[in-house]
Amino acid sequence: MNKTQLANALSEKLGVCAYPDCVNFIDAFTTTLFECVNRGEPVKVQGLGTFELKMVRVNPTLKHITTKQPLGPRMVKAMRFVPSEAIREGLNGRLTRRKRDKVRTLRRIMEG
Repeated sequence: MNKTQLANALSEKLGVCAYPDCVNFIDAFTTTLFECVNRGEPVKVQGLGTFELKMVRVNPTLKHITTKQPLGPRMVKAMRFVPSEAIREGLNGRLTRRKRDKVRTLRRIMEG
């Protein structure tokens, strides 16, 4: 699904917003999300997940042009998305490890 299809789906689902309003909302959401994550603030959306900044190592074999000395790894910013438990359960159709452990603990308490 691309941005146009998402905006159409939102406008149909909500019924109150027109297509241009949905496009503006998507633009504002992504811009705000990018600005917050770029500052290092994790963005948590309940029921969806967490967007956070992660430093990634890129091309660790870089060498200086004249001295030929290794420069070491270069770190680059990347956005990471961690889905919520509800999303993981919906995709996998099963309980997450944390909820499974809670269920096991409750069963043990009830049995004993």
